[in-house]
Amino acid sequence: MELLVAMTLGLIVLTGLSNTFLMQNRAYDMQDQIMVATQKARGAMDLLSRELRMAGYDPRGAGFDPLPVSTTQLRIRTDLNGDGQTTSTNENIIYAYDSSEMRITRNDGSGAFSLCRDVQTFVFEYLDENGNITAVNANVRAVRLRIVVRTEKPDSKYPSNGGYRTRSLEMVVTPPNLAI
Repeated sequence: MELLVAMTLGLIVLTGLSNTFLMQNRAYDMQDQIMVATQKARGAMDLLSRELRMAGYDPRGAGFDPLPVSTTQLRIRTDLNGDGQTTSTNENIIYAYDSSEMRITRNDGSGAFSLCRDVQTFVFEYLDENGNITAVNANVRAVRLRIVVRTEKPDSKYPSNGGYRTRSLEMVVTPPNLAI
C-alpha cells in the first residue's frame, strides 16, 4: 500500500514537472519567433534607410529623378561611381512588396531577391518639406516607411491575427541630397 501511495505521489510530481517544462518550452519558442520577426524587420529597415539616405547623390550634377513616385515600388536612384549615370549595379534599386509570397524584394540591377519574408505590410509614402504626402517627384523630401512582420508559425493560444504575432517598425528617412 505504501508503495502504491509513493508511486502515485511520484507520478503527480512528474506530471507537474513535465507540464511546467512544456509550458516553458512553448513560451521560449514563441519568444524566439518574436525575436526573429523583430530582427527581420530591423534588418530590412536598416538597409532601406541606408540606401534611401544616398538617394539623389549626383557628384557630376547629371540631373536625374532620385525617388520617382510610385504606389507599387520604391525606386532609389544614385550615382555611386560618379559617371553621370545611374545604370550600374546598386545605382538604381527597386524595392517591391510581393503580397502573394508575403515578402519584400530588392532588385539592384542584377535581379530581384527576397530581402525580408513573412511581411504582412510594406508601406512607403513620399513626403514634401512640410511632412505632407505628395505625388509630385520634384516635391519629395522624405520617405515614410512602415514594415509589419509576423512570426513564422501561429500560436494556438493567441486569438488575434490567425495566431500570428506581429512586429511593426516605422521610420521617416530624409535623404540629404533631396533638399539641394
